[in-house]
Order: sequence, then C-alpha cells, then structure tokens
Amino acid sequence: MKKAFIFLLGYVPVCLGSCGFFEKRSDVTVEAEMGPDSLPANAIQSTGEMLVQRVKRCLHIKEELIRAEGFSGKKFRFTVKDIGSDSASLEQLKNIVSFPGEGIGYYETYDFSEIAQGFVDLDKWLIENKPKAAPKAPAPSHKPQSHLDSLLVSDTVVREPGPGSVLFPLIIPNVDEFNSPRQQTSCIGYAKATDTALVNEYLQKGTAFFPLGIRFLWSRKPGRYLPEPAYELHAIRSKGKEAFITANDIGAAQVENSEFMSKPVISVNMNKFGANKWEEMTRESLHHCIAITFDGKVLCAPAIQGVISTGASQVKGDFTRDELNHILHLLYCIKLPARVRTVSLSAR
Repeated sequence: MKKAFIFLLGYVPVCLGSCGFFEKRSDVTVEAEMGPDSLPANAIQSTGEMLVQRVKRCLHIKEELIRAEGFSGKKFRFTVKDIGSDSASLEQLKNIVSFPGEGIGYYETYDFSEIAQGFVDLDKWLIENKPKAAPKAPAPSHKPQSHLDSLLVSDTVVREPGPGSVLFPLIIPNVDEFNSPRQQTSCIGYAKATDTALVNEYLQKGTAFFPLGIRFLWSRKPGRYLPEPAYELHAIRSKGKEAFITANDIGAAQVENSEFMSKPVISVNMNKFGANKWEEMTRESLHHCIAITFDGKVLCAPAIQGVISTGASQVKGDFTRDELNHILHLLYCIKLPARVRTVSLSAR
C-alpha cells in the first residue's frame, strides 16, 4: 500500500502541471521598434504609452505589474512582471503589441434607403467616364432575379441595369421582393471577395455622390448570399473616423454561449462613461442600425428597437468560439499613432 501511495504521488506534479497549477511564469521585457523612419518624437512617445495601456487592458494586468523602461531612438521597452511565459502566452503578448488595427468600435449608420440614389448616380458617372479597370459584365444564361440585379432609382421604383453598368455587376443591392431598399439595415449589398477591392476603388472616386463623412466598411466574415460566399457592404456615419464608442468605454467582455442562438457570442459591459454614451447612442439610433466593428470590419449591425441604459451589448454572428476568443484578446486595442515594425520578447 505504501509503495502504491508513493507511486501515485509521483504523478501529482505532472498532473498539476498539465492542469495549469504550475504554469510557467516570468518577467517578460518587450522591445517594440516603431516606424516609419520619419516618425516624430511625440508620436513615438504616445505610441509607447498606449502600448503599455493596451497590454494592461488586454491581459488584465495590474498597474504595479507593468513598468515602462524608456526609449532608445525608435525603440520602446517595457517589462511585464509575473505573466505566463510559455510559447502560447508569449505569442499572445506579441500579437497584442504588434496589432496594427483598432479594437472594438460602435458606429451610427445610414439606412440603405437614404443613400441608394447615390449608388445609381455613381454607376452613371462610372459609365460616362469609362474606368479602365471596369470588367465586362458576363452575359447571364437566364433572366436574373429582379430583386438582385435591378438598379434603385428611388425608394420604390427600379429599372434594369443598362448594358454598360460598371458598379452593379460587382455589388448586388440589398433590396426586398418589391425591389425597394430593405428597411432598418445598414447593409447596402453583397460582393464576392475578388470584387471588394474594385468596389472600394469606385466608391473612393464617387465620394461626391454620398453624404459628407460617410464611410463604407465590409463585414468581417462572408455570408452565403450568392452561389459563392459574399461580403456585406455597410454605410457608416463616421464623425472624424473615430467610433462613437471605443475600447476605452468597455468595462468587461467575455465569450459565452447565447441563450437564443446556437453560436457563441461576446457579451460586452461598458464602464460608467461608456454606458452613458451607449444610452445616448441607442436613443439617437432608435429603429436604425448600429455597426459594431473590429479592425475596420463589421462584426454585426443590429437594429436598435429600444433605448439601452444598462451598458450591455452583444457581438453575435456566424463566428466560432476560437474566432471570438481571437477578437476578445485584441478587443481593448486602441489604434496606435505609429506602426510597430518589430517586437522582441525576453523572459527572465
């Protein structure tokens, strides 16, 4: 019996280690080199300060466990104390520091019906100016569905696209069975992944046909709206290009199972300041959509049916748990003034 007890006891450290009780932890020094070469000193300093805050928030690290060590040229060093130093933890830290985008953002949107005419006018302009990059529309083998291939000329009237249409062979308008723009949606239409860059180019040329400050963003994931996956195009009310609610307004977030969906969601609870902004935003956007974005892509765009005063919201859609965890790890990131070129880590 005594030998058996000693034999089993020998496995305890192995079991505890594999279960995370003996997680490898160290002090990790991070060195981030910034660019471009012409970067001013104040941009380097503000980027360094933001990197410390980014790591602190993304990894939920206490203030006393992270220390800035200063600058050397375009390099900034800081140390994070007592964190996981296994390969997965170090990779996560490196991704947070080098992430070039921005975390979560909440934007007001345009309904498609508000800007539908702008797309028709842009298409006419593109036809008249005959852009060299415009592809020829393939001849359909059968009469296309009118609710997909018609051009909108008002809220209720449609016409078939002309033979020289440039824009509408690339993007399928989001209209209902009566060929009218769908209500309470910021989704303009759908395009294949191979066509999104060209649509972006045309929209950039046609800014005069749309309201000042409008911004067009694609969905993060494609949906099956066409015979092959296609991305949604959303119309954002961008005031100075900064989201009305940013990562700074988020108090806590977690991935969890949805009570009403088979897919997991990210439940977001805002801090006091963010909750006040969220209440104002939902009041102003009642019966309109709010786009929730990550890294310049739309995660979801729910229609607001009532004022929300609790500071609670959800990110939901056709996402796997791994995809949502990836977003969650970078959710608190604020866009950096400078680009981080290289990151080196040393654990001790």
